[in-house]
Amino acid sequence: MFSFEGEFRQRPTQALGGANRNSLRSRDELLRQKQEERKRRELERKKESSAIKIQAAVRGFLTRRKTASSLRQSFDEATSTGVDITSVGSLISRLIFFYESPGDDERLHKMSEVLLKKSQEVLDIIRRDQNRNWNKRLSAVLIANLRMLQSGGTSQSLVLPLRLVEIYACPSGTALWLQLVKSGYFTILKYLIVSRCPEVNEKCEKAPTPLAESLVSFVKKPLESCRELDDKCKVISNFLDSFFGDPVCSSIDCRIFHMVLPLIAACDNEVLPAQALIRSALLSSKDKEANTIWKLHAIVTIVSSRVPNLSEQDVVNYLIVLREQLFDLMLPSGETNVLAYSRTDQSLDSEEDMDFEVNENVMKRTAIERIWSLLNKDDFVQKVVTGVETVKSLEALIAVCSVSYVMQARIKYSLHKCPLLCKLVFRPPFLRLLWQTVSSVHTSGDTEHTSLWSNQKPLLHTLSSGRRLSKNDTLAFLPLLVCFCSLFGLLLPTIYETEFYHEISEDMPDLPDARSSMMPFSLSELASIAMQLRDVALGLIELSFPDTHSSSYWVPKESYLNGEDGNVEMWLALFHNVVQLLRQLYSRDCRKKFCDNWIVNVLVVPDQVTDANLKRPYLKRQPFQHFVPKNFQRLVYDDGPQASTVELRTIAVIQELPFVIPFHNRVKIFQHLSQRDRLNADELFFFPEVRNTYRDLPSNSYSIRRTHLYEDAFEKFGLEDAPSIRNPVRVQMTNAAGLEEAGIDGGGVFREFLGELLRTSFDINRGFFKTTSDNLFYPNPSVHLIVPNFQRHYYFIGRMLGKAIYDSMLVELPLAEFFLSKLLARNNSFDLDIHYLASLDPVLYKNLLYLKSYEGDVTELGLDFAVVNNELGEQQTVELKPNGAQIPVTEANRIEYIHLMADYKLNRQIRQQTAAFKQGLADVIEPHRLQLFDPKELQILISGVSTEINIVDWRSHTVYGVGYNENHPVIVCFWRVVSSLNEDQRKQLLKFTTSCSRPPLLGFKELQPPFCVNRVESPDRLPTSATCMNLLKLPEIKDFETMKSKLLYAIQAGAGFELS
Repeated sequence: MFSFEGEFRQRPTQALGGANRNSLRSRDELLRQKQEERKRRELERKKESSAIKIQAAVRGFLTRRKTASSLRQSFDEATSTGVDITSVGSLISRLIFFYESPGDDERLHKMSEVLLKKSQEVLDIIRRDQNRNWNKRLSAVLIANLRMLQSGGTSQSLVLPLRLVEIYACPSGTALWLQLVKSGYFTILKYLIVSRCPEVNEKCEKAPTPLAESLVSFVKKPLESCRELDDKCKVISNFLDSFFGDPVCSSIDCRIFHMVLPLIAACDNEVLPAQALIRSALLSSKDKEANTIWKLHAIVTIVSSRVPNLSEQDVVNYLIVLREQLFDLMLPSGETNVLAYSRTDQSLDSEEDMDFEVNENVMKRTAIERIWSLLNKDDFVQKVVTGVETVKSLEALIAVCSVSYVMQARIKYSLHKCPLLCKLVFRPPFLRLLWQTVSSVHTSGDTEHTSLWSNQKPLLHTLSSGRRLSKNDTLAFLPLLVCFCSLFGLLLPTIYETEFYHEISEDMPDLPDARSSMMPFSLSELASIAMQLRDVALGLIELSFPDTHSSSYWVPKESYLNGEDGNVEMWLALFHNVVQLLRQLYSRDCRKKFCDNWIVNVLVVPDQVTDANLKRPYLKRQPFQHFVPKNFQRLVYDDGPQASTVELRTIAVIQELPFVIPFHNRVKIFQHLSQRDRLNADELFFFPEVRNTYRDLPSNSYSIRRTHLYEDAFEKFGLEDAPSIRNPVRVQMTNAAGLEEAGIDGGGVFREFLGELLRTSFDINRGFFKTTSDNLFYPNPSVHLIVPNFQRHYYFIGRMLGKAIYDSMLVELPLAEFFLSKLLARNNSFDLDIHYLASLDPVLYKNLLYLKSYEGDVTELGLDFAVVNNELGEQQTVELKPNGAQIPVTEANRIEYIHLMADYKLNRQIRQQTAAFKQGLADVIEPHRLQLFDPKELQILISGVSTEINIVDWRSHTVYGVGYNENHPVIVCFWRVVSSLNEDQRKQLLKFTTSCSRPPLLGFKELQPPFCVNRVESPDRLPTSATCMNLLKLPEIKDFETMKSKLLYAIQAGAGFELS
């Protein structure tokens, strides 16, 4: 029995016995127990909630099944004895509710037959009811019939479903079509076309069968029925996604590619307006998963037939669509394959290295080729240029530059195959507008929230400072700068020197159209552009090799995959194009100054740079790899010690932008590399294997007859007899009497021999070289008539000149500028353009420029594509092109003639001579070392500076032997004599003591060993020298006139070493 004592709820049990220390739980155990109890209570609540939902779902399902069964029964009863026209609407509603395929297919078929037989009455009811609920009913019946065709196989008849669509959909207007399209109308039609139509292997202008023609007409019907632009956009978007937007399928059916697309593209612009297509593509292009190459091909194909109907704004919107899709489809995402860029700079100079290798099927290659072909049609190109220059919006420039960038990156020989690029290149107003935009685009100070339309810091300044850009700035600004540099770089070679250096007057309007040439900028503007791009290039180098300790340079995986910083390929393209344009501008500046100063004084470059680092190309150091997500495997190209960030940046500047480093610093780097070679050779000689190898080689001491200097040297210093001439070489001179001269070669004899050898090698009477009108040497084009195997001689002469440069020996050999440029060329062809012709033949260059601007009838000049050479009594006709002697020069082909003539004179005539000479030079000095200098600087490296000898510098860096000092009367008298000599006599004295008539390149402090004056006690002797030690042996002659006469006699005797 239970008793009630007034307590309506249970009180908590209280333990009054006190705490038991043995049974006391710890605090952690108590908390854990309470946490588990809370979890159990939460789990029970979830189970209860889930049970309620499951019960509701089951009850709903059973109720619907019961209701559907009841409706089926009533539907069967209503249709068993015939269908009353007034009950058609309610019967369709019942059918829609319970319809399940395939169990209800027979009921659907019966209802469809009723709709077909009583179509007129049904249409009258629809009109009377003003379409209330009929669009939903009819669309469900029509789609169910079409889906039954899709699931029933090819044996299913098409007549009833398609006839119903034709009867009910076409008159009903837009609403029903939009409902059908939304329900998968185009997807079903695509299936029917693929499964029921024959295969086609070429573009169809007409459907191959009546069924195919009918199905294509049903594809067009929604487009024909919808009138409003927004409705057409919805239909077109669904059409593109259904037929061309399958991201899973990597291919496309030939019927869609060759039949459906051409026939749809042939529709009138009213049926398929370009504006609606562009708007729908603009909305859907942001969905990257729906973008496919087939969809892009369809858009381009349809728009290309409607170019005349495009407005300027339509063109801009279309370019934006192309930008989104091309970036998504034709530029790599994730980790860029930098191996494609990791080649020598020579390969990057060729457009062939930007070839797009397509590894997909033939149809995909065909689609890509058609895309490029249609985008470069003349009418579209003209529309693009006009539209961009008319609209002048930032979005338009970004779009066209992005399309141009992808074309250059993905089309082999893009300039020749892309009229769009050609049109933009030769469009000075566009280039000017583009640079104004590039230089004026700003960004906010916060790199995490930057915007192109803010107005605080220029993006050029941001790049110049080596800071990263945000996602929006990167994807928008980089194509602008890449496009400007690449297009202007393509334009520059076509601008002649007279046009390039032509300054417009101050009162002329600052418009490119007012200029008399294709040059879009004045010289002052070019100088400013060059300096800004120089700073950008330096900033890119800093950005390409960031400080790894700074977390601001590394981006998380999610940011990268979302396009936070663009891809490595785009950054590499930017750096490559900026550097290439800078080199072109610097080359022009070397020929004729327009820019005040290229040197960056704040740049600190150490003299001691290892050759191993300089040999390793910039791109093989994985620049911009901090943009690659950390979870990707970083590529390793070759072994070797890892350089620091500062070293990587320094080496990149030396390799890519040497002209920003002072000339004297580069000379020190060059000399340091040569010195390291000698030290390495000395260190290797301590190894027994190396010593044994050297013992097996011929002796390094060679006997040379002074009367047959060239012949003996050519025989003794060939590649077979002297595999390496970097190491010290000794020669023993033999005089005209056949006796050995008294001098012992400690270096001075060889220097004298090398100087005389080079002078006789370049002697025009020997025939290997000719001189320009300015008395500058270049290879003789007719040398093959003098020496059959002339390549060996040029290799030998190049080798000997390389030895002189390697040993820092100055020789007075003025070389033609174009020949020096060939020796420094980074590409393997080392061909030059017409701009260098003035340094070879200024008269011919002037005549060719006259021909270019000749306003009369060109044919009256009687020119053809052939050159007649008269050399050594032989006359030879050389054709500039096949059958050139029969092709007259006309106004249409005169530009071709000008460039072919320049190419023949500069390149073809001396190609073999230059190649052999350059190979010989490279045998001693690796090309990457010489590429530290420009042509004029290389001439200084060979011959020094033609300036007066600085006696103060000479005297302050002179040392004296025992018995002499700076205040000794004989020394005071000696410097008085030197000061009284003319410049030629001073050079003779310098040559007499050092074997070189010009002072050291960096001053007398660099002369090794230092210039020394040694004491000779007998005053009756003549002054003598030891050129190997840069030593003057001066007798104690205190009389001024006596010393001067004896010194002049000694330096002008030309006795070689006989006076020693």
